[in-house]
Amino acid sequence: MVELHPRWIEAARFSGRWSFGPLVEVLGGAEAFEQATLPQLIEAGAPVRIAESLNKAVSGGSSEAGFTRVCDPDYPARLLGLPKPPPVIWWRGDLRSCVRVQGLAVVGARACTGYGRKLAYRLGSLEAASGGVLISGAARGIDRAAHQGAQEFGRTVAVLGGGLGTSMSSTQRKSLDDILNAGGALMSEFPPAQSPTRWSFPQRNRLVAALCRAVVVVEATKRSGAAITAAFARDLGRDVYAVPGRIDSPTSQGCHRLIAEGARVTVRITDPIWERSLKSLEALPLVLRLLMSGPLSCSELQRRSQMDSEEFRKALGRYEFSGLVERLPGAQLSLA
Repeated sequence: MVELHPRWIEAARFSGRWSFGPLVEVLGGAEAFEQATLPQLIEAGAPVRIAESLNKAVSGGSSEAGFTRVCDPDYPARLLGLPKPPPVIWWRGDLRSCVRVQGLAVVGARACTGYGRKLAYRLGSLEAASGGVLISGAARGIDRAAHQGAQEFGRTVAVLGGGLGTSMSSTQRKSLDDILNAGGALMSEFPPAQSPTRWSFPQRNRLVAALCRAVVVVEATKRSGAAITAAFARDLGRDVYAVPGRIDSPTSQGCHRLIAEGARVTVRITDPIWERSLKSLEALPLVLRLLMSGPLSCSELQRRSQMDSEEFRKALGRYEFSGLVERLPGAQLSLA
């Protein structure tokens, strides 16, 4: 079991409300922060209320999750760009490898339509297939569909709105286990036993925005967590994209507002969103790369890929199921 000094757990309760990095630096490091007296905490710059709370922390506890502190060398570098980086990040899975890549965030409504779910799945699939990492919040609906699409071809990171050790439904637990089994990671700025609250989800969204190179909003109402993520992304200098939908659909109103405010539209593999991936589209599987130049017949595509019939059939089936390839009239295949 991993032990964490109780003062860090107490600091995590103020995550997003005050920046602990400068305090730890002034005190001289993690050990000095853990041992500092109340006067020393105040003298180093901690507000009296926070200093008193830190000074009273007496019980740490253990967690099966790993953790990294804001002063540790393996702390996710992109989170340091936040005005108030979390003092502690708890994680499971291969977080270190996942956060080395400037991933793509795909977010949206929980009560989504089949259209939105299909597009989120396709975006997640493409990001992972091109060598990137899909980032989202693991909520039902758009988030979960994007995670599932990414799991088919690579890795995904779920940023949770509560502690990693809190109780959850069997469906949600299975969804998170699937992410880990596919080589992805789970992370949270909240102590393991802390349950999600109404305010913790918007707070979580700033981490999603910080970790990515761009945010894509797929279906959102006028007032939604996805719009909050997009606002954080803009403030951090990330690109914001939105997927247009039916003009009379409540779940598209948030996307249309974002587009009116300057968000770019994304609907296809060849959209500019993929140009800023750390790995270019040359990282795409061969079949998808061959289709980038235009539609091909099934037989011609197999010939150019030099794959045997069974291997080609399985690969093509995966791409069609993921929405990356579609069949056109005349027995032609094309990128979706």
